[in-house]
Amino acid sequence: MADYIAMVYTLLAILGLKIFIDFLALAKVQTPYPPGPKPKPLIGNMFDFPVAKPALCYVDWGKKYNSSILYAEALGNRVLIVNNRDDAIEIFEKRARIYSDRPYGEEWRQHRKISQQNFNLKASQKHCPIQLKKVHHLLRALHDTPEDFDTHNKTLSISLTMEMMYGLEIKSIQDPYIAIANEAMKLGTSLLVEHLHDTYNFLEEGRAVPSFFTDFFEKKQTFGASEEEQQATQNIVHAVNGAASDTTISATGSFFYFMAVNPDIRKKAQAEIDRVTGSTIASQCHIS
Repeated sequence: MADYIAMVYTLLAILGLKIFIDFLALAKVQTPYPPGPKPKPLIGNMFDFPVAKPALCYVDWGKKYNSSILYAEALGNRVLIVNNRDDAIEIFEKRARIYSDRPYGEEWRQHRKISQQNFNLKASQKHCPIQLKKVHHLLRALHDTPEDFDTHNKTLSISLTMEMMYGLEIKSIQDPYIAIANEAMKLGTSLLVEHLHDTYNFLEEGRAVPSFFTDFFEKKQTFGASEEEQQATQNIVHAVNGAASDTTISATGSFFYFMAVNPDIRKKAQAEIDRVTGSTIASQCHIS
């Protein structure tokens, strides 16, 4: 028991020493930081960070300190809070090489280059027709069998991704390509690529639907592609499939849930949509 207590005191002493050293390091830094709440000795702003609704708190901080970029620190960790969309784009996209906390090596540059070419704001516009088509499929499915909402929600996200990435038309959650994609998430994207016989045939016959995969395959046939570029492409496909099978389904499901339990907010949103779209169906052209 005595040894255990001694070990605890030793660990606490080491932690306290680290915090003190970090505090001294911060105190010596003369670089001016953006405005923010005044840090306390040793603990910094640890008790200033909000536990609930942090976004609202940071907006209030922005108003209080008259700045869209804020600074706070806690236990030696520096935190930059960006409240403005334009500032976020400028810092994290246009100046990512300076401010990104990821190692900016050749591999990272390869992944970023391919991602930017296919998913930047301008390039993403080519996916709008597919998105609109899939949303219309969702609406018809919800109208016909609303009790199968979970299935329809999953089908929306997965079918959208499969067509955008591979040009494959997925009409139900039982489609065999979905099972292959799920297995590929466990074993690697090469498994999915090996099963894309239909896409290869469409390419050879000139009937391929434009997609991330067909664009890369045509480029590879025409100009060639390095092993690193091919691996980066597979990694990106893997990441997008993962987002569709998890993050996107969760996000759209949460949206429908909050609309269902907040009818007043839903009515206000519907009124605003009707004001903008008039008698037409909402589409990408209504987004300015």
